[in-house]
Amino acid sequence: MRLLVLGGGRQLGGALVSMALANGHEVTVFNRGLTNPGRFEGADGRLTVVRGDRDHDLAALGSGRWDSVVDTCAYTPSTLRTSLSALAGRVGHYAFVSTVTVYDPDQTGPIHEGSRLLPLEAAPPGETISLESYGFLKVRCEMLLAHSGFPSLIVRPGVITGPEDHTARLKFWVDEVAEQRDVIAPGTPDRVLQLVDSRDVSAWVLRAVEAGTTGVVNCVGAPKSFGAILQTCIGSLGRSDVRIHWRSPEVLSSAPGFEAAKWPLWNGGIDDRYDGTRAEQLGFPRRPFAETIGDVSRATRRSLFVLPSEVRASMISAVPFTS
Repeated sequence: MRLLVLGGGRQLGGALVSMALANGHEVTVFNRGLTNPGRFEGADGRLTVVRGDRDHDLAALGSGRWDSVVDTCAYTPSTLRTSLSALAGRVGHYAFVSTVTVYDPDQTGPIHEGSRLLPLEAAPPGETISLESYGFLKVRCEMLLAHSGFPSLIVRPGVITGPEDHTARLKFWVDEVAEQRDVIAPGTPDRVLQLVDSRDVSAWVLRAVEAGTTGVVNCVGAPKSFGAILQTCIGSLGRSDVRIHWRSPEVLSSAPGFEAAKWPLWNGGIDDRYDGTRAEQLGFPRRPFAETIGDVSRATRRSLFVLPSEVRASMISAVPFTS
């Protein structure tokens, strides 16, 4: 098949391009060339790399037809609208990567594809991308695509991890376990997370595109407690001497100059509760979590979050550790 990938420089799009080429497809990648510009050097003649800024100029995609487009990097309705207009009549299927952040958190779980979305009347004005606006903007993008006339697939991933995660959220905890004897953890060990390896998402999206799958699908990981995640890190890295110190938000916030909300995978301590049944029925793969941990541990990227040694010491001594 002929596949157009908008983005393709980061983990999800990049892995998808590599898998598509391995499956014998003809792939066109369109991006600015700012992230991993040499990623596909040496690829065979079935890959075409086109440079351009989709927010301002899609002239480089002025000709050509594709069986499907995978859009990994539309974050605002205006960006998506420009692409839909430019590709009208030349693409047979549109796969859009959205997010589970589109769901209204004020509802009981499990949250499935038909659950209530964020109310747009509460959305921040304009299209400035921020933590507060991100989910609302994706809701508007989904609505735009749904009314575009394109046969479409809307993919809602959960928290994406893996060795190429540019946010290094899981990598922070892997490095903590690998390098520290005393690990400070926010909240309680029973908080539920649904981390999903980006490579599994990429593999499933490609399979869905090949099959012409349409509709909305949650691509989320299996539920795991935060405590179980850290214990998997300990076991996979052979760090049985590591002690986990669970601390309440109140204790964390008492440390001078420390913002607990910035901790990777903390997110205020809210449980993930997404229903991945439809993805499972459609063959969504989930590699063993220990495999993801091993691959992440070998990644060279470091987390931007740093826990100062003096803060670590004050938190350890604040109250007796519980595990």
